[in-house]
Amino acid sequence: MSKVFISYSNKDSILKDKIGNMLRQCAFKTYVDVEDVRPAQYLPRKIKDAIDKSDVLVAIITENSLQSSWVQNEIGYADGRMPIVPLVVGEVRPGGILTGREFVIWNATDVIDFKTIIGNALTDFSPSKTPAVCDPGPWKIESGLYAIIELDASKGDRVRGRIEETGGGDFDWYIVDEKNLVSFQNADDYNYEGGGEGLTSYTVAWTARGKGPWYLVLEVPRRRNARHVSVFLRKE
Repeated sequence: MSKVFISYSNKDSILKDKIGNMLRQCAFKTYVDVEDVRPAQYLPRKIKDAIDKSDVLVAIITENSLQSSWVQNEIGYADGRMPIVPLVVGEVRPGGILTGREFVIWNATDVIDFKTIIGNALTDFSPSKTPAVCDPGPWKIESGLYAIIELDASKGDRVRGRIEETGGGDFDWYIVDEKNLVSFQNADDYNYEGGGEGLTSYTVAWTARGKGPWYLVLEVPRRRNARHVSVFLRKE
């Protein structure tokens, strides 16, 4: 019996309950975070463990979940490990790492044929041989400060994916080697291999020209509010 991890915003609990009931009626086991309360447990680790023990992730995509860093991180962690079934409710479309993928449109009342949908997803799925090159975050960045994330990439690696602010705020990013990272930290002139400034999300297509180590720098200069940036990067 396959186990389904349900990813949802806590503002969509009614939708989550409906989906959970339909999945169980189709003989799937389900995992929902609020049904697994373990005081003192570190929540990110608990969620990752639960995803690792699941076979499929069903993501309830709404206006609320698109703004949820938890949902985006769950999707980012599951990507490449298992099939992800985006279930769209309302006039929204999957973004971030789900951009360009097929999805199911649900009106919040009709019965969904999960047995067929999940059966096909499991049949078609091929596990990624190239895991994410860094933790997806979200990485909190305060104004005037920056985050430095080491990338698991070496010479010749082709890295693709997206970097985006979970709340729609703008930020800057750069990929630098160790020498230029030191220059950046010392406020000296530096060169970067990939980067962008002033947008809320970016599509990344970068090939490492040297052996590294390589670092992703996230920065929000002269911004009043902190940013929470999620990183979905994977080797091709």
